[in-house]
Amino acid sequence: MRSKRIFILTLFFGLLFGLGDSQSQTSSEKIQETIDLLKNRDSDIRKKAVMELGELKDGRAVKSLIDTFQDSNANIREEASAALCKIGKPAIETLISVLRDDNDNLREGAAKTLSCMGKTSVDLLILELKNTFSSLHKEVMDVLTKMGNPAVEPLINTLINDEDTDVKLKAAEVLGRIGDVRAVDPLIAFLKYREDMFLQCSVAVALGNIKDARAVDPLIEAFKTEEGGVRLAVLDSLTKIKDKRAVAPMVDMIKKDKSIQAELVKSLANLMDSTEFEAFILANKDELNNVLDK
Repeated sequence: MRSKRIFILTLFFGLLFGLGDSQSQTSSEKIQETIDLLKNRDSDIRKKAVMELGELKDGRAVKSLIDTFQDSNANIREEASAALCKIGKPAIETLISVLRDDNDNLREGAAKTLSCMGKTSVDLLILELKNTFSSLHKEVMDVLTKMGNPAVEPLINTLINDEDTDVKLKAAEVLGRIGDVRAVDPLIAFLKYREDMFLQCSVAVALGNIKDARAVDPLIEAFKTEEGGVRLAVLDSLTKIKDKRAVAPMVDMIKKDKSIQAELVKSLANLMDSTEFEAFILANKDELNNVLDK
């Protein structure tokens, strides 16, 4: 009786695993057959094949779907992007690697798809940004900028917690490009980060791009206390924000930092009305002779 049960169980598991192999083979064949249809001359067939691969959500189709970004039919290119979004995470690394491809369609299709993936791709994009040896930092920053809202919190976390100041700098730049006000307070905290002048500059520029009034007083303080490139970056940001609170510190700086007098005059021209500006020029004519002559 015991030997009969063993025989039945052996037969059952044999059939089960045999069926699994058969299903796997059928699945592989179906994927490949569908991939082959991407080269069909009929655009309707190609489009249906792309949509089917998206529904199958199989990572084996990623490379072929990316190649479809070169299809002459714009609708098919759109469907390829949608299909890759459905596949999700298995497609991300390959899409990132295509961001510097020589082919414009491949590159643009990859960037658009990564942007549309939102949170699914943010972590891997930021990981690429942290990769010192990556040559894709610019492209990754562009994608994160296009992504916008889903990238903000992870970028703020990177700005605050990453130990590499170069990574912090890039995170600050992207946050400034996105322009989300959630980044204002974390960026302000790094205005005094004197360990790295370039990070200070990036933070100042980002705050100027966001144009939030909360940044004005901290920027004015940095304008008074920092020097060189940081002061210039802060000056440019205060000019962009166009808050009258910045006028008096700029006027005071005319005599203190003659190296930026030309920039100060341009900024004050933007912040003052014509009557105020004329009065300022008359009051500081002797001090500004060199600048006015130019």
